[in-house]
Amino acid sequence: MLSVFSSPSRYTQGKNATAQLGAEMKALGLEVRLEKLLVPHWVRGEETAALIEFPGQAQNTTQKIVLCALGDSVATPPEGIEADVIALRNFDELKSIPRDKVAGKTGGVGAGDGEGVGCA
Repeated sequence: MLSVFSSPSRYTQGKNATAQLGAEMKALGLEVRLEKLLVPHWVRGEETAALIEFPGQAQNTTQKIVLCALGDSVATPPEGIEADVIALRNFDELKSIPRDKVAGKTGGVGAGDGEGVGCA
């Protein structure tokens, strides 16, 4: 029973999850009392990103970026955000750069080495 109801997002899927769990517990002979509970529900929005200015850029073009939003993060305002980007090889490189050189920038760690990208 636990494996059915303990997946990370199961508690927010469907309106009947509580009733289903209660019925399973009753079937096991347990005394069950259901209570209303408000559970935050995060809905993934549309994810888009683009480089709007970069070295070697062809005139009147942008470069789309593939990304994945993190759950429970602050929403991006409707007008979007614009920030300088800094690409770093690894976290050691990030640690070696003075804070004022990276503050306010969007960063990719592992960018360009084929080892994956993370947020900085």
